[in-house]
Amino acid sequence: VKAMEQRNQCINVFKGIACELVVMNHYYGTGLLGKAEYAISHIGVPFFFLVAGFYLYDQQGELYVKRLYKKICHIFYLLIIHFSLYFIDNCIQKYVIYGNNVTVGSFFYDLREILSVSSLKSMVVWSTSIMGKGQWFLIALIEAYLVFVVLILLQVEESIAENGCAVAAVLFTLHIPARLILIKSGIMTVGDMPLSSAASVRNAWLDALPFMFLGVFIRKRRLKISTPKKYLYIGLIATLISVAESFLTIKVMFPQNVSCVLYLGTIVAVASFFIYSVYSPHERKNPFWQYIGDKLSIIIFFIHPLVGFYVSRVNLWDHFILANLLPLVVMIITTGVSYVIYNLYVKIKMLRCTII
Repeated sequence: VKAMEQRNQCINVFKGIACELVVMNHYYGTGLLGKAEYAISHIGVPFFFLVAGFYLYDQQGELYVKRLYKKICHIFYLLIIHFSLYFIDNCIQKYVIYGNNVTVGSFFYDLREILSVSSLKSMVVWSTSIMGKGQWFLIALIEAYLVFVVLILLQVEESIAENGCAVAAVLFTLHIPARLILIKSGIMTVGDMPLSSAASVRNAWLDALPFMFLGVFIRKRRLKISTPKKYLYIGLIATLISVAESFLTIKVMFPQNVSCVLYLGTIVAVASFFIYSVYSPHERKNPFWQYIGDKLSIIIFFIHPLVGFYVSRVNLWDHFILANLLPLVVMIITTGVSYVIYNLYVKIKMLRCTII
């Protein structure tokens, strides 16, 4: 398939859209519009997991073992940067904005609380963030990559990868209906994790791995797609269905306090958009979204909670109309700041090369 002979730039277009949906997932409007935005925004993160699984394998369906180890090191490096950035921001908020007294003792007490045994245990078992919104994504990605390392060592990676779609289906079953059945049966915790919490399913095991195995399946099977555009329409219809599911979930299926992460429509939408992006001709791309997906997506992921926090502090968002403009404002400012950061990085890198 021609679209798979090199890195498909159409994927970058959808990465650009997906990273803005991640922003919307944390900063959405109010009322019915806000609920619809929140349901649609769940498409964002899974798309990146699909991309991660897809690019673990080459065009012949062989696993990039060296790339796998490099990716683990790279994500770990990003995790350290992310933690440092949000620890500094936590100190700024606590000691500057909210005016708490700062001492050496209070500083190390905060650090000890953040890196406590219970916090680290939750991070390992449930991929929960230690510091900063969205950090769970990096943790889940590392853990999912490590699962692939274990599969390689056990020499079962190939057989599981060949059945990636079936493995994903099993994990999705645990994510949605199994969780629903447990909650409806009155079982509200698994270990020390409340099933009402998004972290009970938004983790490496029930979110990252199923989508990564789905990406592996699409890569290895080289599906014969003659009319990829139909998958774009399927994705759009499934997105609308996910919104309908979200309202049904709130009213009928789950109690009000249960945070739902994935819907059946979400899974179909993500897979359909990804199949379309993989099998579409390269000329079907938008330079604006391609640039965001290729150059800015990781920066947007890093800084959008910071931008959202400080923008939200401006006392403008109480009115219904302005409250529903907040997601757009955060997206625009985050993208603009990311553009500036990226271009500064490029100029500094060029300057270093010139000096050396």
